[in-house]
Amino acid sequence: TLKTYDPHLVFNLVESLDGKDQLIHLFPSLLDVMNIPYTGSSATALFMTSNKILAKRQMVSMGLNTPIFFSHAMTSPEGQGTESTACAKGVKWLFKSAWDHASVGLDEDELLENKTLPDIQALVRKKAFETGKEWFAEQYVDGREFNVSLLAGQNGPVVLPPAEILFSNFPENKPKIVGYRAKWEPDSFEYQNTTRTYDFPEKDHTLLENLKKAALACWSGFDLQGYARVDFRVDPTGCPYILEINSNPCLSPDAGFAAALSRAGIDFTKGIQAVVAPVETRRAIPSTPNLPTPNAYFEKSVDPAPSAEIEFRYEVEPEDIQSVAHMTRETGFFREDEIRIAVELVEERLAKGPESGYFFVFALVDQRLAGYTCFGPVPCTLTSYDLYWIAVYPEFQNRGIGKQLLEETERLIKNSGGLRVYIETSHKDQYESTRSFYTRCGYTLKSLLEDFYSPGDAKATYCKVLL
Repeated sequence: TLKTYDPHLVFNLVESLDGKDQLIHLFPSLLDVMNIPYTGSSATALFMTSNKILAKRQMVSMGLNTPIFFSHAMTSPEGQGTESTACAKGVKWLFKSAWDHASVGLDEDELLENKTLPDIQALVRKKAFETGKEWFAEQYVDGREFNVSLLAGQNGPVVLPPAEILFSNFPENKPKIVGYRAKWEPDSFEYQNTTRTYDFPEKDHTLLENLKKAALACWSGFDLQGYARVDFRVDPTGCPYILEINSNPCLSPDAGFAAALSRAGIDFTKGIQAVVAPVETRRAIPSTPNLPTPNAYFEKSVDPAPSAEIEFRYEVEPEDIQSVAHMTRETGFFREDEIRIAVELVEERLAKGPESGYFFVFALVDQRLAGYTCFGPVPCTLTSYDLYWIAVYPEFQNRGIGKQLLEETERLIKNSGGLRVYIETSHKDQYESTRSFYTRCGYTLKSLLEDFYSPGDAKATYCKVLL
């Protein structure tokens, strides 16, 4: 069995099991149970992005543009637009499989036009009955098509050069669709006349930046890891719509992801190494699922490396949204819901400034982000502060950065009139090094609330008086 070999990690290339794409998440789920690290996104992210209906609903909840869609189980259309828009004259719809990838079932010959919503719902239901699969209808966006690939980097995801699919020699009345024939039938007109380009005029600069921002929002919102690709349509007004998210795109040397790496000047081997690197980092950190509290900074009890010379930054920048998500994930200490909270605090600070009540210290080593803290005054108090977050990239740990971050944070609090700093953490055994770190920094245990996070998991509250 796989466990017998005790693999260092598994490079997950599984796209289906027994030909069924809806089982894509089962293999990584098994690896999770076996505590075997693997490349790419989590089983949850693979499930969410592979079911196109779930993915599109998540996009809608995130405020991201996606074409109007409708399934037989939905009471009304969802997506970018309104029900009246969906019924407007001339609106076209495409049948899409909810699970199948590689454009399986995507066929321009079944393009629907001038249909009522009950008609569309009935046709989708009929399609599902005939095939035994889940289908939905999506409004066809006439315009340009783009692919944006992303690759894990040391300080967050790297957006690779966007690619546009050119529909050369397509007759005016022929829908511009990268369907099954365009991908898999070399002798077809569609295959021979859909090409990829990375060259754009200056007038497309704003559009390309918007595509990159939307792709990064997908990476963060769906908790993607390793590598991914986001596919877009852009209507004649320049408005982009997200078609789907591929959380494990094809890595064949002749595929689009490899082409994007090449365009970015990244050697294919180095690209694969970048996919593996986050897993290597996670492998080096004790697996700690179900950890309940965001203040889970830790430093291993080993002889520290020489203290790093760091500089501090106090203003929050838009790039910190991705950096904080990436850093907290890389520590291996935080659940995805906790990571989202960390990101929300950054977004709150960007939106409201000091009025948000959240303040930050970012530690930079050789101009690279190494760690950060987030803190703020305790509501309805005059001199008490909470330390909400403290995290350091694994590669920078055991170099005294956590201690320097905490000291700088305490200095700022004291200068603001603060007298006490409170930190909350778990009392589980795996947090022993965390609690030891706080104790070494002058914090004392003030309270212990039994079963606070879950049965057997108490909340420990530490405090330091700033003299």
